[in-house]
Amino acid sequence: METLATPAATVQRREQLGLFPLVTIALGMVIGSGVVGLIGPSVALTGRSVGLAYAAAVVLGLVTILPGVFIASTIRVQGGEYRMVQVLMGKHLSGIYIWNFMITHVALSMTGLIMGNYVQSIIPSVNVSVAALIAVTIFYVINIFGISVMSKVQNVMVLFLVAALLIFVLWGLANLSDSAFAFSSSDYFSGGFTGFISAMVLLSSSTTSHQLLFGLGGDVRQARNNMPRAIIITSAIILFLYGAVGFVAANVLPVEEVAGKTLTVVAQRILPFPVFIFFMIAGPILAISTTFNGIFPSVARTMQEACKHGWFPVRMAAENRFGAPYWFLTIIYLVAAVPIILGFSVAAEANTMLLVININKIILLIGAFKLPKKYPQLWEMSILHIPNWLYYCVIAVCSLCQLLIIYNSMANLNINIVIVSLGVMVVLSICALLRVKYVRTSFTIEELK
Repeated sequence: METLATPAATVQRREQLGLFPLVTIALGMVIGSGVVGLIGPSVALTGRSVGLAYAAAVVLGLVTILPGVFIASTIRVQGGEYRMVQVLMGKHLSGIYIWNFMITHVALSMTGLIMGNYVQSIIPSVNVSVAALIAVTIFYVINIFGISVMSKVQNVMVLFLVAALLIFVLWGLANLSDSAFAFSSSDYFSGGFTGFISAMVLLSSSTTSHQLLFGLGGDVRQARNNMPRAIIITSAIILFLYGAVGFVAANVLPVEEVAGKTLTVVAQRILPFPVFIFFMIAGPILAISTTFNGIFPSVARTMQEACKHGWFPVRMAAENRFGAPYWFLTIIYLVAAVPIILGFSVAAEANTMLLVININKIILLIGAFKLPKKYPQLWEMSILHIPNWLYYCVIAVCSLCQLLIIYNSMANLNINIVIVSLGVMVVLSICALLRVKYVRTSFTIEELK
C-alpha cells in the first residue's frame, strides 16, 4: 500500500452535519429549475398523466443513484464519488474521473442564466446576465463563510421552497378541471406507452442531483448511516412533491395550454397576484438558489480531497478560518461566472459535457460491482446490507437503467458534439495520467469507517 505524500493528505473529518441538515441540503440540490421547466414539455409527451410520469421518474432516478447509496453505506465517502472510484477502481481511474469531473460543472453557468431569466420575468428591466452573475456571486460568498453558514441558509430557503410548491399544489387541487380524474380519456397517456416512458426519462434528469450530497462525506456525523438515509428520505419527499405538482400542473388548464410551457403558466392562472409573486420568488428562484448553494461545497470538497492526494497542487487544499476550501470555491465560481460575463453559448457547452458526465457514471457503476468482495467486512456492517447475489442483481438493474438513460440522452446529440466531448475527455484524461507520478494515496479500513 502506498504512503501519503504529505501530511495534508491525512484524514480530516469535520462532522458538522446531522441527518436533518443533510436532508435540507439534499432537497435544495434536487429541487431545481427542472420541476418548473420540464413539466410542460412532458405534458406534450404524455398529457395529464405527467404526475404519474414524475413519480415514476423519481423511482427511476433513485435506481440510477442506488450504487452510490450502497457504497456510501459501506465506506465513508470523504471526497464523494471521487473517493468511491479511488477505493474501488484504483488511482489511475480516480484521476481520470476527477479531472473530467472538474470541467463538467460549466453547466452552472446555464443554471445562473436560468435564474437571470426568472428574475427578469418578475422585474422586466433587469439584465439577465447581470442577475445571473449576482446570483452566482451571492452563493459563492455564502459558502466562503463555511459549511455551517451554508447549511443554515439552506435550511431557511428549503422551507420557503417546499412551502411554495405545497401552496401551488393545494391551490391547484381546489381548481382542478372536471376531467382531472377521467383516467380513460384521451388526455391521459396521450402519447401512449412510448410517450409516457419518454416523459419519465426526461423528468428523471431532475430527480438525481441529491447524489451530489456524497461530496460532503467528510462533514457528516455517522456518515455511513446518515448519508444513505438522507438520500432515501429526500427521494421519498420528492416522490410525493413532484408527483403532486405534476398532477396539478396537467389537470387545471386544458392540456394544449400547458404543453411545452413552464409551471408559471398554471401558477399565474390559479394564484392571486400576491401569492403568485411569492410563488415565483420562493418557488423557481429559490429552487435554483438552493441548487447553487448545495453544489458549491459538494464540488469543492470533492476537489479538495483529490488535491490532498496530489492530483492538484497540495497548497490548493488550504482552508480559510471558516473551514471553507476557498481555492476550489473560487475555481467553481469562475467556471460559472466567466461564460456568463463573456456571453458564451452555455447550452452548447453543457451538451458537450453531457457525454463526459455519463462516461464518469459508467466508471462508478463498474466499481460498484467490486464492493462486496473488496471490502467484505465493511459491507457486512452496512445498514443496507443484502445477500451478495441480490446486491449484484440490483446493481445490474441500476446499470441497465443508467445505460438506457445515457442512450436516450445521447440520441439527440449531433456528431460534432460527440467528437468535441470525447476530445475534451481524452485531453483531460491525459492530464490526469501525466499527474499520476505526483499522487500518493493510502487508506486503512478504519479510515473508511
